[in-house]
Amino acid sequence: GVEVVTLEADGRPCPPRWLVRGRDDDLLRALTVGLGALGVITRILLEVAEDARVIEQRRDTPWRGAWTQVMHHLKDADTHSLELWLNPYPVGRKGRLAVVGARTRVRDDDGAPRGFADRVAGLPLISWSGQLATRIMPRMTPRFLDGALRATTGAAVLKLRGAMDFGSANRMPMVAAGVAVPITQGEEAVGAVVEALARLGQDSGAFATSPLGVRFVRGSSAWLAPQAGPQDGTWVMLEQPTFRGSPVAPQVLQTFHEALADSGVQARPHWGLVPPAGFDRTAVFALYGTRLEAFESAREILD
Repeated sequence: GVEVVTLEADGRPCPPRWLVRGRDDDLLRALTVGLGALGVITRILLEVAEDARVIEQRRDTPWRGAWTQVMHHLKDADTHSLELWLNPYPVGRKGRLAVVGARTRVRDDDGAPRGFADRVAGLPLISWSGQLATRIMPRMTPRFLDGALRATTGAAVLKLRGAMDFGSANRMPMVAAGVAVPITQGEEAVGAVVEALARLGQDSGAFATSPLGVRFVRGSSAWLAPQAGPQDGTWVMLEQPTFRGSPVAPQVLQTFHEALADSGVQARPHWGLVPPAGFDRTAVFALYGTRLEAFESAREILD
């Protein structure tokens, strides 16, 4: 539950009250993605679970076969979670390179390798040298991204809370754009983005300096979650990072959004990342409909 304190019309605080599941679901669905518009949070009670261990396999594969692998993992009952990283730029005859990372719960810790943060300790040098190289020789970026992707492949047993830790690569200064799309439109959305980014790089020399990230998440009951929808459904989260401070970052991220808009897929922007141009209430309502109105009703109560 969440403790809330609202105000009387004259500004005096009302007595604190707890919002709990079952009784206050509409308000809790607003608070989960509150966007800083629902007052000040003072106390939260969270349900926790033991930190499980998972075994993670990261394999590189050509993009043309990567989506088939992802669909296979999604149908496998033993899969805990997975993501895909994709170089937007084809390199040589092999085309675009992807890395599929799939995790399953560990039944017997048989001494498999430790987590990736230990195994790829040399990534700071690779990352910073890559940042310098992509500024001086931007057209080398596609090959640099292939090398960076291959550096993360392998297998490891790790704690669940570290399952998204790529080591030092997670701590690079980045700026990003991201969206959620329904699983039925996922492959189309990824294809539209990488083709647009490849054209941009070829025509102007403006390259994204990080692979495109593709994650797979359950639907959410939160009114304004990017993946708002039935909780037994699956959504695809696309995230395109690039080095913070890169002179071409705004152009790359806007191309990301424009490609999705032109493709016609239902793409809801990630609230914490760079939004598309002109993302006003009309655009939000077009994506969320009555969910936006439910959020605004909660705001009248809580803000």
